[in-house]
Formats: sequence, structure tokens, C-alpha cells
Amino acid sequence: SLLLFCAANVSLKPFIAPDLSPVHIARNCCDEPVIIEGVVDSRTERTEHGSRLLLRAERIFADKASREVTGRLLLSVKEGEVHFVTGDRVRFASRLRRPRNYGLPGEYDIERYLAFRNVFVTAFAKSSDEIIFIGDSGEFALQRRVDAIAQHLGEFIGVNVPPAEGAILRALLLGDMGVVPKVVKDAYTRTGVNHILSISGFHVGIIAVFIFQLFLLTAKGSEFLLLHLNMRRFSLLLTLPFLVFYLFLSGAAPATVRSVVMIGVYILAMFIEREVDPIDSLMLAAVLILAGSPTALFDLSFQLSFLAFWGLLVLTPVFAAPFGSIQGRTIRKFLLFFMASAAATVATILPVAFYFHRTTLTGLISNFFIVPLLGYGAVVIGFTALPFVYLAPFIARPLFLAAAFLVKTSDSIIMFLAKIPTLPLFNPSRLDLAIFYLFLLAITFIKGKRIRRGCCISLAALFIGSGMMHGAL
Repeated sequence: SLLLFCAANVSLKPFIAPDLSPVHIARNCCDEPVIIEGVVDSRTERTEHGSRLLLRAERIFADKASREVTGRLLLSVKEGEVHFVTGDRVRFASRLRRPRNYGLPGEYDIERYLAFRNVFVTAFAKSSDEIIFIGDSGEFALQRRVDAIAQHLGEFIGVNVPPAEGAILRALLLGDMGVVPKVVKDAYTRTGVNHILSISGFHVGIIAVFIFQLFLLTAKGSEFLLLHLNMRRFSLLLTLPFLVFYLFLSGAAPATVRSVVMIGVYILAMFIEREVDPIDSLMLAAVLILAGSPTALFDLSFQLSFLAFWGLLVLTPVFAAPFGSIQGRTIRKFLLFFMASAAATVATILPVAFYFHRTTLTGLISNFFIVPLLGYGAVVIGFTALPFVYLAPFIARPLFLAAAFLVKTSDSIIMFLAKIPTLPLFNPSRLDLAIFYLFLLAITFIKGKRIRRGCCISLAALFIGSGMMHGAL
């Protein structure tokens, strides 16, 4: 643990205190506009204020001369549709700026956020028409193809589905959160179910089960396959490449990566007939993500995703224990669903209050409606429609419209539930968060019941004391 801690700190140095080369594009920041040529090296991000492109700079044209440069920059585009994909070489004119914080208390640290993405220069374009497409750079061939597929699928949904429902379908199926209207995002956040809009373990799990059942159902029609193969294990293995492809199709967000890694570990363990511990697979997913991208630790979606799943694993059994004697399969499933929802809510309520200064328990109610409508309904129907966009568009269109109907129903419920008042404002401190994380660690890793109970009671008392002192201050 100490070795990993030291290695992680060393790995952050190039982002926090970079040693920029003499030809880095950050050396060319000035008040005069220059012409920049570079290659788009990641998928275009849509926001409520326009679009954002991350580019690897290659050349600058200024003072009737050109020079080669290196480094990454963020280009913000205010107006117009941006249709560039990874690997496109583009050229535009803009002033180059170094990211700067305003110095206001509690402001968002944009400098650190961009530095963690290896971005030390920003540029601005008023319209997408100001950006000139030069050609295909010949790089990122695989990601370029996947991005083009995602773009085509998104455009098909946008043309054939009403805008409000189409925006949510694009978020659910392709990870394009930027097209969801702000009022809808706020309503889902206020009701505690904003997690359903971003592709997470829930979506990936549903899709994995759907693909697995599809393979199993297909195999049942072949006597040869049933006699010569263990189709349950083989179908699980065939599911994995489809999940990996969907990971890149949806933008490879931390929550999606975590889910695919955990499901992949589970599938491989089942295939070689080994037991798999959920906590171990969760930790393995975290280590693999952080090994590839150490700065993901400071990504809020990474933190909340792992906390929610951690809560599901360790708190759900605790909450469900008092109801173990209840008979009836339907009632037990209902209680388990409620306890899982409560566990995910409890595990994330303090971090959400710390970062967003709002808390709500409405999610305990809204999950009962939104999860079946969007999770088991819109996601499954929409995912089924995706391949038909290429194979048979006339089949894809009614499937998307059916999914859109479920989205519209979900939106109506959310807008009604959003009127429920939130909880009284509670701003937890960093100490409160630390105590809460220690509480989760105690439940997870302390095996002795007496020691675990004593630690949890002590931490709960410390948390209450901290809250009382915080309130008195």
C-alpha cells in the first residue's frame, strides 16, 4: 500500500508540476490570434454552452511563418454542430490562453481539472464554421471508426425521435450527456436518480444479461452446440467482446470501465470455474483504471461510481439482515430492491452533499419507477435497436419510438417528484467524509463481529460529535 501510494504521487507530478518543453504550445500564449493546426485526439464533448474539442497541437502559423509545436489544448466552440471525430486534422484561428482560476472561495478548480487531462492551453471559436477540416491524420484508426459509428447512431436517434426523449436516449445508449437539457438534468439530480442518465454498472449489467440470454436462446436451437459445448459458460465468454466494444462506443467513462472490468473478471472466473469475491473485483477495477489514468481518482464520477457500488456490496446485506425471516419470493425481491436503492443512496449522500450542497432521499421512491422504465425498458429496447440502424432502419425506428415513450413516461414522473422538497441543507466537512469512509472500511474488512461492531459504534459517535461541533461553530 505504501509503495502504491508513493508511486501514485510520483505519477501525478507531470500533471501538477509539468516540465513543459521549449516547443510546447503553452509557450505561445499571447493576446494576438494565431492559426493552430492539430489532431482531434478524443471524442467531442457536448455541453450546455456549446462543444469542446481536445486536440494535440502540431503547428502554429504566425508572423507569416510556421513552426512545429507539441502539447494538448482545449478548444471551446460556442455555436454550431461539431461533427469532427478522433483522428481528424483541423485548423482554426484563435488566441491562446493559459487556464486561470478566479481566486474565489469554493470555486471549481479549472486549472487542476485541465491539468489532470494534460491540458495547459485553451482556445475559443465562436462558431464551428471557423474550424477547417484538413483531412484524416491516419491516427487513432480504431477509435475513429467507433466514434463515427456513435455519431451516426446519435444522428439517427436525433432525426427519428422527438428532441426531448432523443436527448435522453443518446445519454442512456451512447453516453452523450451533453445533449440532455439542463432542466431535465436538474430534475433527475433533485430526485436522486441522475445516475440513471450516465452509463454505469447498472446499464452494462443489463446489457450483459441481455446479450447472454440472447446467445443462450440462440444456442438452444442447435442440438450440436448443446451436446458438444457448455453453452452457459461459452455464452458468458462470447458476451465479453460485445461489452468491450460497447465500452468504447459509449465513450469509456470511468463508471463504464469499472463495470466492464468487474463483469469481465466475473465471466473469466466462471469460465475457469473459480470463485470471485465482489470486493476483490471492485478493487481490481479501481487499480486497473488508476494504473492507466492516475488522475481518475479525482474525477467525481469515478468517486461516486465506486462509492455507490461499494455501498451496494457492503450495506445491502446489513440493511436486509433484519428482514431475513420474511417469507414470500415477491416480497423478498421487493425488499432487496429497496435495500439496494437505500444502500447506494446512503453510500453517496455525504459526498453529494459535500460537492453539490444538496441532499435528497426522493431517490428511494423514484428508483422504483425509473429503474424499470429506463433500465429494464428503454435501455434494452434502445440497445436492441442499435444494430438495426445499419441492418434494417425500418425496424430500428419503431423500436426507438417505443423506448422514447418509456423515456417520456419517466420524465413525467420525475418532473412530479422533483417538486418534493429536498432535505435541510447539510454541508459535511472533509472530516465527516473521512469518518464515513472509515465506517465503510470497517464494515468491509474487519471480520470479527465484536471488533467490527465496536469500531462502527465508535465511528458513528465520532461522526455525531463532529456534526454537533460543526453545527455549534
